[in-house]
Amino acid sequence: MFSSVKPYENQRYAALKKECLRKKQLFEDPLFPANDDSLFYKHGAVGAAYRAGPQK
Repeated sequence: MFSSVKPYENQRYAALKKECLRKKQLFEDPLFPANDDSLFYKHGAVGAAYRAGPQK
């Protein structure tokens, strides 16, 4: 990968990907959860967020 890329909060892509593949689960970022609070400046300004991909 690029040498100038620095991992955020020690999150290393290759290690995270390997772990997710091993566990057979999608990555869920604990620092940036996929919910309305992370996606909108004002709560529910556009509508509810939902996950469109495959469900567990």
